Amino acid sequence: SPDAQALPILLLAAFFLLVATPTASRRSNVGIASNTPACRPINVTIAAEKEDCLVCMPITTTICSGYCETRGVVLGKPGFKSPLGLERIVFNQRVCTYREVRYETTLLRGCPAGVDPIFTYPVAVSCHCDLCKVASSDCTVQGTGPNSCSLPNPFV
Repeated sequence: SPDAQALPILLLAAFFLLVATPTASRRSNVGIASNTPACRPINVTIAAEKEDCLVCMPITTTICSGYCETRGVVLGKPGFKSPLGLERIVFNQRVCTYREVRYETTLLRGCPAGVDPIFTYPVAVSCHCDLCKVASSDCTVQGTGPNSCSLPNPFV
């Protein structure tokens, strides 16, 4: 049938679209629209804390923030549902993450004797849009945020 013959061509075209398009957007690193900020380092205040120390300290650093393009390609006939009831959509989702990072340290106040007061934190030097790496990034829809403190008297 003509539909069966067209499916391999459609799949191949979708594959090339997913492979080629993100490459161009990664190179340009441009926001999705003129009013959306592209992926870049921004200054933020984070909470520096350790389990045995009594206070959180605010630290200014840079993190990666901004928008990255997400593309979806619908495969198959419009309205097609898989046995699980899902449409056949292939996503190419990227997040704003570190390209280059350095680490700095500070001494925490309120640490009892025997507890190492050194706190090491990342500083974003450059950023790019890439797949989310769970080993170094918060890949959740909405995390607690970098300035969240778990202590009862947060900042001193």
